[in-house]
Amino acid sequence: MAQGVERPAVRLLWDEYELILKMGAVRWPCNEQYPRGSERLYEDLKFWTGIDDCESYGADFLTGNKNTRSDYERIDPKGKAFLKPVEWRRQPNPTSDDYPFVLITGRVVYHFHTRTKTGRSRVLNERAPHPYVEIHPVDAARLEIGLGDLVEITSPNGRWEGVAMVVDTVRPGEGFVPFHYGHGSQSANQHTWYARDPISHQPQLKSSPVAVRRLSFGQPEPWLLARLAELNGESTEPFAAREFGGTVNRPVEL
Repeated sequence: MAQGVERPAVRLLWDEYELILKMGAVRWPCNEQYPRGSERLYEDLKFWTGIDDCESYGADFLTGNKNTRSDYERIDPKGKAFLKPVEWRRQPNPTSDDYPFVLITGRVVYHFHTRTKTGRSRVLNERAPHPYVEIHPVDAARLEIGLGDLVEITSPNGRWEGVAMVVDTVRPGEGFVPFHYGHGSQSANQHTWYARDPISHQPQLKSSPVAVRRLSFGQPEPWLLARLAELNGESTEPFAAREFGGTVNRPVEL
């Protein structure tokens, strides 16, 4: 948002938890005009894209070079929304015969970053206490990997090991590992390459070439079976609607 430009007042809902419990979710803007939130932003079709409204003028997607005010004058949308297309580029780290899988790292809903807080919560940690790899059933059958087996992932950058989650949440040839867990052989992002997006500076977290193999047979623990039920749609009860030892969640009124 631009400096010196007045924005609609937004009321933070720290003291409005009852409203959140009643509605399940409250969408911004939530202010005097929309005391119960609004269905969507920018209903007036006014976007902060005018040359005197925006704080910056964008950048070139390929080089990261920032546009100047003079550059932006040629495309000034004057309050309208606009989409900026970009051409697809091949990833700088393609798969190979030695590393035929694409590793994706990301989050699970129960943990935040490296679990310094969520790992101390029994309620949250019991839902996903250990690292695992999601692997497609087609790949699992070919590699003779079963649910709960101990699996090794290797790349030019390191080695990971954890239990197998055989599920179709990933495509054949892909694997997903949460990044929340530890160091050494439990560190998923050790396989991430150094190439970065020139605008966001995000590394290539979704395209690391790796190899996958079974280390040993195993039996799935209860938490793994419960997580599988969530991923394949067998368990649909919202986490916020459940009751736990020291926490009682109130039902949502629709």
